[in-house]
Amino acid sequence: FLMKYAEHIIFIGEGNHETAIRKHQETDVTTRLVERINMGTESKVIRGGYEGYVLIKVGLTEGSGAARTSKRIHWHHGYEGGRRSKGALAFDLDRARWDADVYVSGHNHEKMVYPTTRESVDQNGTVVLSKVLHVQLGTFKAKDPDQVGSGWAVEKKFTDANLGCYVLHFKASRIGSTGRPIINVKAEELDS
Repeated sequence: FLMKYAEHIIFIGEGNHETAIRKHQETDVTTRLVERINMGTESKVIRGGYEGYVLIKVGLTEGSGAARTSKRIHWHHGYEGGRRSKGALAFDLDRARWDADVYVSGHNHEKMVYPTTRESVDQNGTVVLSKVLHVQLGTFKAKDPDQVGSGWAVEKKFTDANLGCYVLHFKASRIGSTGRPIINVKAEELDS
């Protein structure tokens, strides 16, 4: 299934089911999956861990001379059920623990985008406000239609999963008279 998308896959991270399989079955299905995709295609998919960073770097040459900028993305499989908060309570924990411009997580099968603002100070002592984007990934795993009224999700009183995903779009530009480069990030929702 993934072979046809291999050229678009940078890395595949692991989740709680994969770590449980490694612990109990003594094999790493994430490593096996990445190996098979790379053997069957010309891709160089990387095996990621449970969390990590992706750095988006952009160089601009037009306008006010050459300039570079970047966006730091922190991704994590996810770590809470989110039954009541749908995962929103984890956003403050993420910002306190990791320094990034975009946070992406999953695990609880909820789907939302939550933009916030962070204040900091640059090397010149100027207060800088920057946008921070939290992306809580959904799922493509729907309830089994043969188990209406029963099953694990019903036993735990979970609502139906919010199916689909987000595609992040990055656009580099310059702002104001200084021509300082920035990268704007937009999340586009795709339903299943």
